[in-house]
Parts: sequence; C-alpha cells; structure tokens
Amino acid sequence: MIQRSLSPVVHALLVFGSLRLLVAQKEVQPTASQKPPVLLLKCPDIAVKNLQATLVSTLLGDLQVEFPMDTVRLESTLENTGSAAVPPGTSLY
Repeated sequence: MIQRSLSPVVHALLVFGSLRLLVAQKEVQPTASQKPPVLLLKCPDIAVKNLQATLVSTLLGDLQVEFPMDTVRLESTLENTGSAAVPPGTSLY
C-alpha cells in the first residue's frame, strides 16, 4: 500500500527535477569575451513631448447633417532625443 502511493510522488519528483535541470542549462551567462559594438550610429530621434487636442467645432446634434463631424486642433511639442541634429528641411506629418 505504501509503495503504490509513493510511486506517483517519486515519478513527479523525477520529472520536476529533470525539467529544472533543463531550464538551468539554458540560462546564458554573459562572458568577458563579448565585444562592444564596433560603430555607434548618431541619428536624430524625434519624440512627442507634449500633445494637446482642442475641439474647435462640432456638427453633432445638427439634424440637417446626415454624418456629423468634429473639427479638432492638435498642438504638439516635439523634442530631439537623439544623438544628432535633425537635418534641415525635414518635414513631419
């Protein structure tokens, strides 16, 4: 009776132990032989610092308009967070 109840427990421990061993073997440790990047690129990176949306007008509730629309004004502040200047003549849409 005791041997039958221990058998599933022993099997479960063996399976758990083997899976744990596989997971431990897959962990990659950084080595001192890894080299730093050869070339660091300098490039602009435009980020939106602030964004404000203002409702200018709306046609919602006008019974003469089949598909009401809104007019919204968007204002934003952009910031270059990159390591190089933005080229002259760059357009943002």
